[in-house]
Amino acid sequence: MAWLLVLVLQMPLNASDILTLKSIEVQSLERVESVRLGFDRPYEDTPLINFEPGSLNLRFDSLTIDPVLPSLLLPESNRMIKAVRAFQTPNTQIVQLDIILQSSRLLLEHPEIVVDGPNMILNLQLNLLNASSARADSSQLSEEIGDKIRSDKEFPSTFSKEDPPQPKLSAEDFLFQPDRDWVATMVTLVLSLLLVLLLIYLLALLYNRFLSGHFPALKGGQKIRVVSTYHVAPKQKIMVIQINEQYF
Repeated sequence: MAWLLVLVLQMPLNASDILTLKSIEVQSLERVESVRLGFDRPYEDTPLINFEPGSLNLRFDSLTIDPVLPSLLLPESNRMIKAVRAFQTPNTQIVQLDIILQSSRLLLEHPEIVVDGPNMILNLQLNLLNASSARADSSQLSEEIGDKIRSDKEFPSTFSKEDPPQPKLSAEDFLFQPDRDWVATMVTLVLSLLLVLLLIYLLALLYNRFLSGHFPALKGGQKIRVVSTYHVAPKQKIMVIQINEQYF
């Protein structure tokens, strides 16, 4: 009985902890976009916030969505927020709120959360001014780099439309230069050629003097001469033949 009494006492207590999301409104100020969430009672917890390119996701625990509340809100002519979508995870008391931005290039900071009674206001700091200044700083830096390169005369820059200076050629570059000793060069070539011819002549002379007798077959003709004949039998004889000064 005691356990049953505790369960009965806890059931309405737990049911009373669940809040209901009843309204979603989008308001635009000069540099702040506000999303106003209306609950049936003040929401005292802090939602979990997740940043994604082009969107901001918030997770609310112990919350349900009023069935009459549209799941998708499309604000008219809003410069920053494209849509606001709220959906509840099935079989849970968890509601996820997606704030979809107009562009993924917007610089979004952590939202400021203000609780005003049953309402929660999300102030989105969209620093478009910082983004434009960052682009301006980048453009200014590029211009400064270009000016620095163009001012350097020794560095041919692609930033400048002027062609780099070309070396000037005169007629003297194609004429005979006195410092070039062409006569000495020609004399050296002639002497080298004569030295080669002299070396070939000496090799031929040495061959005819010392080596020609050892290679008789290389000569143009063969000198064959019968030196003597000896009869050793009625039908046998010995002949001595001289071929190129060699006897056989």
